[in-house]
Parts: sequence; C-alpha cells; structure tokens
Amino acid sequence: MASAGDGSESARLTYFDDVRAADDSAAALAETLQTLAARGFKLLLVSNCSQGYLDALCMTFGLDHLFAYRGCAGNGDGRTKSSVLTDALAAAGAARGVMVGDRAGD
Repeated sequence: MASAGDGSESARLTYFDDVRAADDSAAALAETLQTLAARGFKLLLVSNCSQGYLDALCMTFGLDHLFAYRGCAGNGDGRTKSSVLTDALAAAGAARGVMVGDRAGD
C-alpha cells in the first residue's frame, strides 16, 4: 500500500481508497455534509494539512461540491489556522460559524 506521507498524488489517492474501503464512517460523514448543505448551511473546510492532501481527500470522497471554501494552514507559508478561518468566513460572507474539529484546540 502506498503511504499518504510519501507526497505523491497517486499515493494519497491510494491511501484514501484504502480508508474508504475499510470504514463506512466516510459514507456517514458525506451524508451528513450533504444534508447540511441541502439545508442551506455554507460548509467551509480548514485544516493544518497541505492543500494537495485536502484536495485529494475531497476528490476521493466526492466532497468537492459541498464546500464553499477549502483552505490549509499547512502549506509552508506561515499562515495559522486562525488566519485561514478568518479568510474562510470572509469568503462565505459570514460573521460567525460553528467549528467541528478533531483536536482539543479546534
């Protein structure tokens, strides 16, 4: 199996395909995001990963069309997650939002 950490797009896609095949939580997540989008919520995706990784994830799981904004703080340009969040809210024309994270600091 290719490792997502080796940097190539094909490795990332292979990794995500393996994850998708092994876990139905990806399908449940996609369904939840689709429901929120259908109800009129603007979905913004912000991460500490690289833009390439985030784009591969969205493409593999068919989530591209759901997000009004996707941005990363892990592109090596020195941006913080909070600055990317500020940009995301501005791009969506929102003054506030709800954030769901996977770490205590999110």
